[in-house]
Amino acid sequence: MQLLLIDNRVPEIETIIRAVNDTTCCLVFNYYHDTVNTILSKVRFLNRRNRVIRDHFCYEPPSGSNVLKCLSASDIAAQAMAYALSDSANTNNNNSNSNSNSDSSSSLPPTPWVVSSADNVMLPPVFFQRIRPIMDPMHENTVCFPVPYPVLVSDLDDIYDTFKTIPYEVDSGTTAEFSTFSTIGIIQHAYLMNGSDTYTFLEKLDPRRATLKNVATDDPTLQTWGPFITALSALITRHQTETLDLMACALYSDPNWKYVIDELETRLAVNIRASLDNTGAASMSGNWIVLI
Repeated sequence: MQLLLIDNRVPEIETIIRAVNDTTCCLVFNYYHDTVNTILSKVRFLNRRNRVIRDHFCYEPPSGSNVLKCLSASDIAAQAMAYALSDSANTNNNNSNSNSNSDSSSSLPPTPWVVSSADNVMLPPVFFQRIRPIMDPMHENTVCFPVPYPVLVSDLDDIYDTFKTIPYEVDSGTTAEFSTFSTIGIIQHAYLMNGSDTYTFLEKLDPRRATLKNVATDDPTLQTWGPFITALSALITRHQTETLDLMACALYSDPNWKYVIDELETRLAVNIRASLDNTGAASMSGNWIVLI
């Protein structure tokens, strides 16, 4: 599988998600609030049954000035427990057994978070972000599709413990704790990555920012790039990644970025690909081909 990390500031995110192939997982990260640890916590939910995680989280607990309801780990666990104890779970399980197909998961209890018609069935969202149809209390015999409450990001690791107990959601193709992503791609705004004197992957990663001015002479050992290198190394090591795609316009045509990419390739021991021309839709004079 491949992993695509999409900056939440990028336009047309849903268009990008819909365009990926059937072996790609997508994570929309929050440039302002995510940290390396929260991205790592999010990514480990991704597999062939949970392929998209959108930026729909609470980054702080609800307070007097923030009345938005958040789902906690205990809420998720309660939903799973209630479903496991319900008669509908047993009924659905029987139906699943009687209508088995080539999918080895057909004999497993269905998930309490079924992918509904309101979701993209071909690109199922992570289970706690799926839209759960309910009967409209105001209109008899009418089904509505309320957007799920966001999950409290600090509870993600506890929620993962519940996730591992839902057989249908765990990827039946592997017993490894972390999915293997042969390729990781990062999509960010070109004007933030190319043509600027500094770069940062996440705002909270390093307030000093990595230099992009005269790198070969002013920062030849990439000292200012340390936090970014550490972040990439954590992702690459955990998910056994062999290729990194930096997807922004004409990165490799910029001499500073070229120096950085060549150095990163050696440091991280992966193949790094970037573009010599514009990245994006053909209608905007771009393409999605990475050239190195």
